[in-house]
Amino acid sequence: MNFKNQQALISKAKNKLNASISKVDAQDIHQTIVLGLVCVTGTVSYADSMID
Repeated sequence: MNFKNQQALISKAKNKLNASISKVDAQDIHQTIVLGLVCVTGTVSYADSMID
């Protein structure tokens, strides 16, 4: 996945989930992307529903 496609994927996910998303590992491996996702919410059930 090239850089432009990675950025598009991250942007779409941020908009859909309303969460912070960043590349966290494997940044120098071609065709691989590892994302970290963070959301702040008052309930665990809401956080779970965001990623389901």
